[in-house]
Amino acid sequence: MKKFLRILFIIQLTQAAIVLGSRLGALLRTLLTGQPAQGGVFKYEDEAGHSFTTTPPITHSLPGLALALLGRKRPWLWGFIGSFAAAALLGDALEKRLLVGIAQRIEARQKAALPEQPEIVENV
Repeated sequence: MKKFLRILFIIQLTQAAIVLGSRLGALLRTLLTGQPAQGGVFKYEDEAGHSFTTTPPITHSLPGLALALLGRKRPWLWGFIGSFAAAALLGDALEKRLLVGIAQRIEARQKAALPEQPEIVENV
């Protein structure tokens, strides 16, 4: 039981480090480039009216998660470094493209799955 709780603690610590790295990397990007960047929590609404929220941004957390899984010792540190570097280098443009692309694919699948409605013609 003690080992199980330790594993859970390491997982939670790693996730918190990824969110913190994403936030700090976005702040550094804003300081260096002047471009507004969101980190930790990403919120966006596209032209079609879809609202997107991810915590942390997918494009920031995947590099952090990959490094955390590769780092045998101190996965929280590698998760922090990976998400910090991704947030500082990538910004938010890639996240927007990814989420809009996912939404378009979902809409296309939903439209393809709907049966066609027969046209109702009224005789007057």
